[in-house]
Amino acid sequence: MRRFLTPFSVLSFGPSLLAWWLVLGGPAPARAQPPGALDTANRLVDQDGDEGLRKRFRDQNRQFSGFVKGEQVPGAQDAGILETGAKWFVYRLTWSELRRTGGIEDVFREFDQQVLQPALKAKEQNQDFMKMYTQQLQTQLQRILQNASVVNQINGARLMARWGRSGQTEYADFLVGVLQDKANNDAVKFYTLQGLMELRGANPRLQPQAREAKVDQALLDYLAAKSQAGDNLPGPEADGVRYVRREAVRALAQPQQPGQNPDLPGVPLALARVVGRDAGMVPSPSLSEQAEAAIGLGQMQNKRFANYQPDYAAYFVGLFLVDFVTRAGGDQRSATPSQAWKYQALRLSNAMDTWQGDPGVSPYVKGVAARGSTVLKNITAGQTVDPTSLQALRDQVGANPPQPTLIQGDAGSVVKPGAPAETPAGVPAGVPAEAPTGLPTGG
Repeated sequence: MRRFLTPFSVLSFGPSLLAWWLVLGGPAPARAQPPGALDTANRLVDQDGDEGLRKRFRDQNRQFSGFVKGEQVPGAQDAGILETGAKWFVYRLTWSELRRTGGIEDVFREFDQQVLQPALKAKEQNQDFMKMYTQQLQTQLQRILQNASVVNQINGARLMARWGRSGQTEYADFLVGVLQDKANNDAVKFYTLQGLMELRGANPRLQPQAREAKVDQALLDYLAAKSQAGDNLPGPEADGVRYVRREAVRALAQPQQPGQNPDLPGVPLALARVVGRDAGMVPSPSLSEQAEAAIGLGQMQNKRFANYQPDYAAYFVGLFLVDFVTRAGGDQRSATPSQAWKYQALRLSNAMDTWQGDPGVSPYVKGVAARGSTVLKNITAGQTVDPTSLQALRDQVGANPPQPTLIQGDAGSVVKPGAPAETPAGVPAGVPAEAPTGLPTGG
């Protein structure tokens, strides 16, 4: 019997992904050290030793903090201070004594409080620091990602994802490199995808456009690779693939106006295939993957694609919304999952409102989006779904057969729907095989 996932059991993969990585057959971390012993073999060590690094950071912290807050402007002569500031946070992630005491989480909190949050607050004044520190951080992150310890790699990737919020354009190149490196395991790539999502959220228009296209293509390639995993995976492994793949969908759909590259129609096609549960995607997309794809299509710049036919995408979005709303209405397990339904319904409703407000789409698209938004708002408000409104959505979806292809003139730009989402044995009718997720995750 396939494992049943609640919104929060899925999120339990969150902070480390280590257990999931081991389930998928990743190498086990080194055998636990005796009590009090240090894992020196996989420890990143500064030239001055641990205490030397601690003292150097303490001595330089006032000046480093001034750079972070934009109170001072770093120059080439200050590269050493920024290097120390990068090492102090990255190297401690390899200190096994901190893992035993829970101190690793303190490192992440310190990074947020001492670097990331004040840097973002002063982003208009500290651009020189942001650029220079990004370069130093990349150097140290590369070292920990190449570490022999899987635990150290994953903790380094968690820090890497956080810095995506900096919005530094050049950081996209580093993240794409990590994603494309076949030596990196999927737990690391999960956080790489989160980093790209955070980066695109902070900086929706990466410049030059060629960089944006490079990010899109890397995400498309990863999504395609993760859609050929085979249909004989055990339930936990299939769920693991879907969980990581969802981050690629989220990153692809993340920009405020995704699909900004008119020469890359693969973006709307990939999203349409996810929302339509294309038979070529194995394992088949989860409900949460479909939701992310629908949100991306609703926010897309339709006019930028000369031959893009959003009516085709709207048909599959409409079918998904009918399924989503029907499942949400049948989910009566407890008050906890209903919060996840409300959260996801709100995001979908906002995307549909954006879509129906696009002057470049047809009345059919506007109708699907408007009727979809109406029933989604029932869920957001905690109300019973109005059967009349749901039927109006069904009627609108079926009122106009879609165009034969998503991209006019491209016979290959089609969705070939696979089997409908399964409901595991023992789960009441109307309860989803996977309840929606999308709540904040990560380290």
